[in-house]
Amino acid sequence: MEEDIQNAIDTARGLHEDGHEEESEWVLRDALSKNPDSPELLTELAAVLVRNNRDTAAEKLLREIIDDYPEQERAISLLGRLLDSLLRIDEAKTLYRSKLKENPRFHVVTDDLCRILLSEDREKKALERAWDHAERFSDEPGAYDAVRYVLMTKQEDLELKPYETDSSILKELVDNLIQQSKIVLKMDDNILEESKNEDTLGFDIIDEMNRIECDLEHVLDTADENNMKISKQTSKRAKQLLADLHSRQH
Repeated sequence: MEEDIQNAIDTARGLHEDGHEEESEWVLRDALSKNPDSPELLTELAAVLVRNNRDTAAEKLLREIIDDYPEQERAISLLGRLLDSLLRIDEAKTLYRSKLKENPRFHVVTDDLCRILLSEDREKKALERAWDHAERFSDEPGAYDAVRYVLMTKQEDLELKPYETDSSILKELVDNLIQQSKIVLKMDDNILEESKNEDTLGFDIIDEMNRIECDLEHVLDTADENNMKISKQTSKRAKQLLADLHSRQH
């Protein structure tokens, strides 16, 4: 039965990718007629409703799924994102926080909440929550998603600013990349080898190390070329992390 459910979901997703939304929904409803209690099928159907802007029906179904299957994290995420898109942001945050109290291990929900906090310019709060989550569940690959997203978003924002001429912005960028270095090295230390692949993480951990190493080298070179001062402690820490990143890749 599990194989039939997954086949139906895969077929529905393939139809969606080809632009056949009605057929995608029909496949899921047909599968649900045989497996009416499958939270995976119900959640996939809700995702179809969300994509097709059938907001009222999607919200009703998602709330039913969450009531009946409180561990169905994807349904919580879909409902929160739907509420956010409808500008019912406080409701989305309340949903995320209440569900994280019930199950603090929800990685996707943590990521969703941090994204909302960032959108509200509450970067410090988002980073605190994301770091706390990564520290608490450091042996699980998904635990790092939120903190990586917050730091990478901040890096992109800083790189749009004149960091080549403004030492305060450059220092923020160095500090950001130091934190990213710590995260990827911690992941390399704590996550089992079989989990360190692109299918599990959503990215290649060695490629990530290489990206951060290149970015950090570039920022430090920029500081040297423009005679911009970075504290000795920060410079020493950055260079040590560069060495660590390099050694892990070779």
